[in-house]
Amino acid sequence: MRDEIRHDADEAPAQVRHLAAQLDRYPIDHLLSTWRAQPETSRRARLVGATGTFLACALADLTRQLDRAALIITPSTAEAERLAQALELFVTMEDDADDDAEAARAWREGVVVFPEYDVGPFHQATQDRQTTMRRLTTLYELTTQRAPRFVVASAPAIMRLTLPPEVMRQHARAFEFGDELSDATLRDLLRRCGYTEVPLVEDPGTFAIRGD
Repeated sequence: MRDEIRHDADEAPAQVRHLAAQLDRYPIDHLLSTWRAQPETSRRARLVGATGTFLACALADLTRQLDRAALIITPSTAEAERLAQALELFVTMEDDADDDAEAARAWREGVVVFPEYDVGPFHQATQDRQTTMRRLTTLYELTTQRAPRFVVASAPAIMRLTLPPEVMRQHARAFEFGDELSDATLRDLLRRCGYTEVPLVEDPGTFAIRGD
């Protein structure tokens, strides 16, 4: 495609000439060569000026060629949400993925956001419960055998203290249809995990048990 665009560059419309210039500046080959030329313990590569969908495309291509998952840190939660939405365009759908190749990877296709709280750690205000649940969901996914391909977080989000991985694994439970456990056991588990028992469940982080 690149050769065809160059061949007809003189006669092509402006948008095609612009595409040819973008392909010439596509940074992945240079980023990979810069990355691999450095010592493994201190590898760094800098990509300047990439934003929006182009940045998401470059990150998706980079992780695919390196065959590794990525933690992407942004200045704010708003930027993290926008970048995560753009990355969704480049995540392979399960129906389209090669089952053998997917099973061989240490990560799974997916994009999750690790949000920041809207109040500081020393403010005398209750933290948003839904934000807490989103953070815990992301932390749980990171403790599974195959973490999501992209975790996007703002700098303030990752600066807050949170649960160590071993504590998350210790308290996480997966229930399947047909499992049996007593009301007392379930109540104790949920309370130790920070859930609040209520008459009617309306918010994340609450639970209600009815019947025997």
